[in-house]
Amino acid sequence: MKIFITASLLTIIGWSCQPGHDADNDPPPPPASNDSTLISRYFELDTTGSPATDTLYKISFSYDDHKRVTHITENSRDVINPVFVFNTTTDYYYNGNDTLPFKTTSSSTDVGTLNFVTYYYYQNGIVVSDSMITYDGVNRLLERQMTTYFSSGDSIFYRSKALTYSVSNPAAPPTVSNYHDNIFRVVQNGNITVQKNIENAGTEYPQYALTYNTGINPLRKAIIPYPVY
Repeated sequence: MKIFITASLLTIIGWSCQPGHDADNDPPPPPASNDSTLISRYFELDTTGSPATDTLYKISFSYDDHKRVTHITENSRDVINPVFVFNTTTDYYYNGNDTLPFKTTSSSTDVGTLNFVTYYYYQNGIVVSDSMITYDGVNRLLERQMTTYFSSGDSIFYRSKALTYSVSNPAAPPTVSNYHDNIFRVVQNGNITVQKNIENAGTEYPQYALTYNTGINPLRKAIIPYPVY
């Protein structure tokens, strides 16, 4: 999930429970059932902006009759462009009465149009592997990627293999890329409090120190549980 942090702006992060109201006065998506514990809208504001442009980022949530997230729409823009130029939609799919999705499909306009199909495999309610297929805006195959997580004590071993396909020459064999990392964690009461990358440590891999309060995460229904932060 994208969070914008801008040093020169005061950003307000808000959420509304059903029924809700967002900063742009858009009506919230209709819930399957009225439940004040289900988040309806999430938004981030630039308090220095005008009413027409102060919303930098917003998410809308839809649910089914089992109170499971079925659809999310994300819209974001930079502080200059008044139009929402980055848009993502995600649909969640479930087997029977399962509370965790076995698949999501997403469409993003961050860089052109990209479409993603992701399958999830769980053990004890935590993702142990996933597979993602990426297509361009006209449904041409771009990449297949499989990722597996192995747990050993306080460490999670991350292994990923990606097959990248040529749009100009679909008959060509894909380019194979392999990624790996050893991620160290400290877990207290089921929550990750410290996380850092060991094998591929560097500036692009931040270290995390996390604290928690006793409240319920209002975004919990939309979060797919991975063993790493």
